[in-house]
Amino acid sequence: MRNPFFQNVSVGLSGAAISITAQADGTTRVYHTDLVAVRYSTDGGATWSDVLAAINGEAILPTAPGDNIRIDPVGYLSFVVPNSSLPIALVLINSNSHGIGRANAEVGDAFVEGATQWTQAATHEAISGAVLDVNDTSGNYESTHFSPMVSFAEAVMASGKYGGICFVPDGMGATGFSDGVWSPDPADHPNRLTGAVERWNAAYAALVAGGNTVHPLCAIFLNANPDASLIGESADPSIATMFAYTNAQDAYVDYVRSHLDGVDATFPVLVSNAMTEGQIGSRALFAAASAMGTSIQHRVAHAHSISVIYDRGDGEADNLPINRFDLFHADRAGELTKGRLLYAALDRAIANDDPRAPFTSLPFYNEIARLYDYRSGSLRNWITRAEDDLTAIGLAVLLRHDAGFGTTAHVRPAGTGRVLKFGGLAAQYTISLRLRLDSVTATAGLCMNVGIEHRFFLHSSGNIRCGHSTPQEIEVAGDLVAGQIYQLTLTFDGTTMMLYRDAVALASAPAAPTPSGEIAIGAGDLVGANAFTGDMQSVLTLDRALTAPEVAALAGLEY
Repeated sequence: MRNPFFQNVSVGLSGAAISITAQADGTTRVYHTDLVAVRYSTDGGATWSDVLAAINGEAILPTAPGDNIRIDPVGYLSFVVPNSSLPIALVLINSNSHGIGRANAEVGDAFVEGATQWTQAATHEAISGAVLDVNDTSGNYESTHFSPMVSFAEAVMASGKYGGICFVPDGMGATGFSDGVWSPDPADHPNRLTGAVERWNAAYAALVAGGNTVHPLCAIFLNANPDASLIGESADPSIATMFAYTNAQDAYVDYVRSHLDGVDATFPVLVSNAMTEGQIGSRALFAAASAMGTSIQHRVAHAHSISVIYDRGDGEADNLPINRFDLFHADRAGELTKGRLLYAALDRAIANDDPRAPFTSLPFYNEIARLYDYRSGSLRNWITRAEDDLTAIGLAVLLRHDAGFGTTAHVRPAGTGRVLKFGGLAAQYTISLRLRLDSVTATAGLCMNVGIEHRFFLHSSGNIRCGHSTPQEIEVAGDLVAGQIYQLTLTFDGTTMMLYRDAVALASAPAAPTPSGEIAIGAGDLVGANAFTGDMQSVLTLDRALTAPEVAALAGLEY
């Protein structure tokens, strides 16, 4: 017999008669069977201990909290005793079909002992089979399907930290962000986030009232891109919608942290692109959306994301990229993998207290004027979080996972006209770029404004040229190798210009100060001429010249 509603259960044995009193509802149920032994578990059924070697007619089990009692076919009376010293983990899930699962479950697939859910009907109950009660509008989700939360729950319970895990699942199409606008209010558009928050708060209150210690474990957002509907699948996204997308991701974190009972600013939030190789490979847009959605850990503290396409060191490389069950959804093995990736992301979110690392380790961090860290999946200056000094011309994929870096990067495919720019340099300055080049024998702008003669570019000869006027103050062989990662740094202290490759000073030359206009990043001018082909991981500027030891510290950062 199994009933998740038993609390403060007392079990009495007399011969073959067993009386079970569930004090939560005040009822007593009597069962008769031929028992050979009685056993109990305090770890959700992973291990068992014998209460009696055999029934002797005088045995009475002590009163103890419990939520699972059953009589096994082999003649054991078995009951799970939640350890009162271990809390119940509470998990919020906002998802569409990627969180519910579409792949077919196999016989025996089910959630681990100790896993329960707070249903759409506001009842706390066991989970039937391998899917959650999400009440998705499509109506296609049945008990035969398989949720990634099965393996996530297994990992949580196997940690030994919790006496149980309770999911508050919610799904309604593109949950969280849909119809081109983000809003937590379902009156604005089909969005179930507000309702999910209300059900979390109800579940939290009910579990506490039942005498449990409740640990808010995390919020999980799973969706297709996570949501291509925000930026549209018909065309490459514009700069404005890219900002809107990353802003929406960050707003989700802010919303759940400010509305869920029992949480604070350290509450972990996980975001997944939840795609398959076939889906992400079908559109360039998906690649850009994946980059933006799965880099939230570089924007928000105690948040992390998973990629089901690229190996990012989460321990699932052999299972990536995830295979398809249908055009959009993962197969059963993929759903298992997604759950394990989410658990790995949970540990990373808990540890992620410094999204701007490794830059915050620099002794001059507070002097940085601009920091475009493309690992964040955003084009913002992450020092001021300003957006208005960065624009674009032309259409091209700007951000995507880069195999050379192993992270998201600003990628410049050959022949694209997109240009990023910022609003000029101070009288003294440092420009530093972490990049890799597809070619070292093609003229390529690094940071330039030809009209005012601020130059920092790679010549087709392979030389690096830097200067404020023509002829250039510096021209030196860069000795660069295609595909190699470099930190190229240019400093100017008002009288002398210095060029560094990583921590090595390549050349210096006297230079006269020249007013600076807008500077193009990764192109020869503001309309995309002589664009470099390759990838940038970061662009950093200061309003002074870094010293040689400071340049070495910057070049030595481990990303």
